[in-house]
Amino acid sequence: MYSSGNPTNIANPIKDASARVDIKTSSGRLTLFKTTLCEKISWENLEARTSLDPQGYLSAYNEKDIQLICCQSDASTLWLVPPIVQARFIKSLTRNMDISFSWEFIRDRPKGKEAVKYELTIMEPDLPTSSEVIDVFNGTSNSFAVFNIYPRYFRVTGSGDVRSLEQSVCLIYNMPNLRLKIYIKTKKMYLVYSVGLLHLLAMAQILMGIWSMQVELVSGDLVLNHGDPEWWSFYDLGILGSIGCGKFPGPMAIIVSEETPRKLNLNLNTVAYLVCFICLVLFKNLLSPKLFELKQLYVLFVFI
Repeated sequence: MYSSGNPTNIANPIKDASARVDIKTSSGRLTLFKTTLCEKISWENLEARTSLDPQGYLSAYNEKDIQLICCQSDASTLWLVPPIVQARFIKSLTRNMDISFSWEFIRDRPKGKEAVKYELTIMEPDLPTSSEVIDVFNGTSNSFAVFNIYPRYFRVTGSGDVRSLEQSVCLIYNMPNLRLKIYIKTKKMYLVYSVGLLHLLAMAQILMGIWSMQVELVSGDLVLNHGDPEWWSFYDLGILGSIGCGKFPGPMAIIVSEETPRKLNLNLNTVAYLVCFICLVLFKNLLSPKLFELKQLYVLFVFI
């Protein structure tokens, strides 16, 4: 039984996961790498929790909701593209080329959204050159690197949405169960002024939030194993992959899978943060217009 007035955190873990890499040109799309062989490891059973979460992204979440996903580096499907099709596809690589990575996660709930997918098209500066890809197809090389492929941390919400965990953390202060999002529009990219201690504390919180906006993206090597038959492999190049999933890891991600929205719990720390931001709004006229011109300031409460 579920009551929105008194939500209870019921575990809703990832039951199945798969990872896939596609390459697309004007001629169409080919799947290079796909695996459905992904191990799901409970966060509570891991000894390397601190090493896997050095930025503390997961500190605000229930450990029962967190899982480490370790996929095998070798594809679970063979590379069976006929030579004539591959030859035509190689010609189109010189005109345009996109590479995308997608995760698919399956849970028991919510009904109708048991399967969720997260797909990211890799930015052009992070792609290999077309000649590097052609060399692999032709057999003169066996691998090429792709950078900034997908976020390391994911959050699958109770409503069935999937997003990078950093998007939930950036500019959101990790007070228990309460999130504050700060939106500031200024003429300068930095915030400098001198007022009372309370204001400095509030500004420090804003600066810490802005500083934490960097999202960790995974890079990897795609290898075509020229055997009989042929198959692709994906190797995670990040050090966290080897820490969590052992030597030569495949696709690896850390997932927070939630069942219900978390209940608001106001405590002394929460009240202290609120007082800081209220004072910042009330005394914003004390700011020096030469150093910092405050155009807009919004404090938005987001309960998730």
